[in-house]
Amino acid sequence: MTAVPGTRAEPAGEGLAIERVFDAPRELVWRAWTEPEHFKRWYGPAGMTTHVCRFDLRVGGERFIGMQSPDGHEYHTTGVYLEVRPMDRLVSTEAPSDANGVAVPPSAYGMPDGSSMETTVSVTLESLDAGRTKLTLSQTGFPSADWAAGAGRGWNQGARRGARPPGGVRATERSGAGKGSRTLDLLLGKQTLCQLSYSRSGGRHSSLGPGATSFPGLRLSGIRVAIPRIRASARPADNPGL
Repeated sequence: MTAVPGTRAEPAGEGLAIERVFDAPRELVWRAWTEPEHFKRWYGPAGMTTHVCRFDLRVGGERFIGMQSPDGHEYHTTGVYLEVRPMDRLVSTEAPSDANGVAVPPSAYGMPDGSSMETTVSVTLESLDAGRTKLTLSQTGFPSADWAAGAGRGWNQGARRGARPPGGVRATERSGAGKGSRTLDLLLGKQTLCQLSYSRSGGRHSSLGPGATSFPGLRLSGIRVAIPRIRASARPADNPGL
């Protein structure tokens, strides 16, 4: 998924508001947020690895995430889903926890006891033209504006790492437009990377095997190639400091 220039991220009091437009359909962006194997690929500040991710995607269901720093320190958060509208909106709480998902006191994160460490994360997706998706994220309830600013940097660093659209490259073969012709499509998720049209002499045809570099007896009638941008650019044009 690729972020389009002109998106923004800005502090909102003791909270955070982010808008970003991705060159990816809403279904792919939703999966990047709700399927652990994809979420772990992009989530977290630079240098951190997300090694644990559990999503019980229903109202009242658990949301548990574990990250690890390069020096081996682990950081965990836990929360519950407050709202789940497939392909449209997610709202959940988030608070520091131990490795078992049990909330820990503020002092565990260097804050005075009695400080509020639970935030609320809201994510809304909107389909745009040309297969693009607008993501609007807010996170509120931080104990200070500094904590909100730090979270903003973390979200943007995570987006900078990028998120490969779910699903590997696969090939499908189908009948072509002309008699005896065939079309081979190479797909990444639902995006077409390459489309090859061909036919075999005498009206006979056969599949093109993996790794083939020449095709005796085949007549190519057309090749279409599209290379989708799948890396996220996380630096908003109007807020280069994030």
